[in-house]
Amino acid sequence: MQMGDNRRESMRWFKQAEKDLKASKNSLKSGDYGWACFQAQQAAEKVLKSILGTIGKFSEITISLNFTAEHAEMGRGSDQS
Repeated sequence: MQMGDNRRESMRWFKQAEKDLKASKNSLKSGDYGWACFQAQQAAEKVLKSILGTIGKFSEITISLNFTAEHAEMGRGSDQS
């Protein structure tokens, strides 16, 4: 993927994360707590995927939220040197 493609794909993931978070809040208001948690987790994962794309470490397959967060943090650290 080229830089412009990464940026577009990152924005796509971020916008979907915003929608998932909004859905999570709506589920929370209606008392559907389990579904709200799942939707919030999905939002968090999509934001992390967006970050990975922005720093050029985009991954189509995410093994786990922890794995994604660790790689996002590693990429952030290497850019700050």
